[in-house]
Amino acid sequence: MFGNDNLIKIDDMYWTKEDVPGYEYLKKSHASEMDSIIPHLKGNDVVVQAGAHCGFVIKELEQHFNTIYTFEPDPTMFTALCLNIPNNNVFKIQGCVGDKAGLVKMEDNKAFPLSGARYVTGAGKIPMFTIDSLKLQKCDLIMLDTEGYELAALQGATLTIRKFMPLLCIERYWGDRTLGPGTEDELNTFLNHYNYKEVGRAGESDFIYRSEK
Repeated sequence: MFGNDNLIKIDDMYWTKEDVPGYEYLKKSHASEMDSIIPHLKGNDVVVQAGAHCGFVIKELEQHFNTIYTFEPDPTMFTALCLNIPNNNVFKIQGCVGDKAGLVKMEDNKAFPLSGARYVTGAGKIPMFTIDSLKLQKCDLIMLDTEGYELAALQGATLTIRKFMPLLCIERYWGDRTLGPGTEDELNTFLNHYNYKEVGRAGESDFIYRSEK
């Protein structure tokens, strides 16, 4: 049973006991992430973010967007997320995102065993949603930190992308392709199909794309 006993308080945030170094990493690497994103935004009303962790990035998004939809499958981190982000303009969903709705199994990323980074490995009990299922009336930005599942997440957002052409901020790791479906070329093909071009980076591995359509 997961609960507050698995959490500690660091500065003003609840955090998982096993991942104190992760807090320091995010504090260093994501502190000015929005500075790289804001110049490319067409609007700042609605953002969809997947891979919320304990809510560090969401705190920054709250300063710039009116409405936030965020996904986090890990129970302990989701508890921290709810404690750290109590505002009702942030819709917190316990689950992951992909190309179809269903129930999946997730395992720890062995490269970062205590970070809470997890990836989909097959059928299981964790809810998976599509971004399209949100049936948004607006979408200005989609941010994905889904451990190699970014292509599948985008495939589940095709209706949203066609309708709004939101700015995309996507974490891209290609050293270990066992973490998710698809290849780097397939992701590039998807982005090119919707005329998305790289316009910048936010941090070490987050790529920013804007559609020219």
